[in-house]
Amino acid sequence: MIIDTDGGGDDCQALIALDYYIKKSGKILLGITCSNGNALVEDVVRNVLIVQKICGSNYPIYAGIDHNLAG
Repeated sequence: MIIDTDGGGDDCQALIALDYYIKKSGKILLGITCSNGNALVEDVVRNVLIVQKICGSNYPIYAGIDHNLAG
C-alpha cells in the first residue's frame, strides 16, 4: 500500500487511524507520498513526520510535486 496525502488536518487524523490499522492487521505500508494541496509540500512532509513521531512509526516519506498540474 502507498498513501498519497496533502497533509491537512483531516489527512493527519486518517494517517493516525491507518497506522493503528496497519500495526493490528500486519499489512505493509510501502511509503507515504506528500503533495501540494491544503499546504505547501514542505509543510506536508513536516506534518507527516510529526504524525509518525506521535505514532512511533517510521514509514518512508517521499516529497512529491510542489504545484498543481492543472493550474
